[in-house]
Amino acid sequence: MSRERKIRVLYSTHMAPPYIDPAPWSEDQIVCGPNWPDGPRSLRTAEGVFDLADIRARLPAGWVPDVYIALVDAFRKCQPINIGALSCPKVALVADTHHGDQPIAAVLRHLKAERWDLIVGCFVKQHCHWFAESLSSPVLYGGPSLVARPYAGEPVTERIPAISFSGNAGKYHLRRRRLIDGMIAAELPVYAGSTPQDYAMGVWAKSQISFNCSLNGDANMRNFEILSAGGFLLTDRLSPEAGLDFEDGKQAVFYGGEAECYELARHYLRHPADCLKIGLAGREEYRARHATGLKMNQVLAAALDGDIHDSLKPARPESAPDPLTLGERIELYQLLQEDHRLHEKRRVTFVGTRLATSALDAADLPRLDIALIAEPGSALPTLPAGHRAGKVRLADSPPPSDIIVTTGTTVLQFPRRPGEAEARVIAVSGSR
Repeated sequence: MSRERKIRVLYSTHMAPPYIDPAPWSEDQIVCGPNWPDGPRSLRTAEGVFDLADIRARLPAGWVPDVYIALVDAFRKCQPINIGALSCPKVALVADTHHGDQPIAAVLRHLKAERWDLIVGCFVKQHCHWFAESLSSPVLYGGPSLVARPYAGEPVTERIPAISFSGNAGKYHLRRRRLIDGMIAAELPVYAGSTPQDYAMGVWAKSQISFNCSLNGDANMRNFEILSAGGFLLTDRLSPEAGLDFEDGKQAVFYGGEAECYELARHYLRHPADCLKIGLAGREEYRARHATGLKMNQVLAAALDGDIHDSLKPARPESAPDPLTLGERIELYQLLQEDHRLHEKRRVTFVGTRLATSALDAADLPRLDIALIAEPGSALPTLPAGHRAGKVRLADSPPPSDIIVTTGTTVLQFPRRPGEAEARVIAVSGSR
């Protein structure tokens, strides 16, 4: 994308230094948001809803944006309205739909109220289909690099024999906290805390192992910041649809449960040369396909020229007949997603072949064990080919379950192991 002058970008975001300093989209950029000061290249907005007509009136004389880019998430800390006040293309970057109160539905409500030219997912590639099914705007996936500031230095070859983590590990990040505490209890050399972004970059570049754990199956910013620094990334194994497409054991290392995490950490602490080799290979792969500037230019080309790079096109998932409306499917998925955040492993059984698409929706959540059983007198369905279908086990009889999803009132006997709590039943109307 070659132009005679720098593209003028107006960017709104709740992210701000020192904690997170997003990379600039252009050398000629003005950023606005509730955590930014009024100044020559930034404007403060109210926290939450703000009117773009007000922002337009406060722009420097003669400065007109070529494109408006808004980071929009489920927590609604930076929520632009009246975006039609700008005559340029409008792009919504969608983030944080993997936790919070009805996160997918909340973002969809905001996006439907305005006229966006492009919707771009940032953290949860597997959620793109919800937006493609719900909105008329084109939906793409750019990845966490779009909101990350990459490491600017050269790789460090002499590394500290330790496992580092920098970021949140509080009440929302239960699995992350559990894994960090488990490594400490196992007397592994772990150094964990919440630090400013620029400091964390240096830690990842110097540490033999950089630990990460998604909040809830998301390919978060930390993965790509670690990779940009040439750090050895040890993170949880996500669903293939999540977009963290680095080769396991060669460009990053992925774990499943807690035991595998600790085993891999011990192994790689004993092999510093392997850590360095994998970290540098991950950095090269990041630079080739996921670098922040590269992904930003791809999104700008899509917004301004209609030139959509193949890597931005998320696949539409396979589906099957389902009695639920789209809104009911989203509501059910959000319930299962929140349960997935709270528990290490859950067994979910869908009762009735008409719930096949809902079962396929849930297959995006990597720590769910999913079964689909037929109602009495009905035959098991044939699922469409694909990874999601491979995660759905067709069962002839009710298996032990933590969650049972049903659209009817059929009473089936689900076995329970001694001492197990009674399964949670989610009854959906299936009104369609």
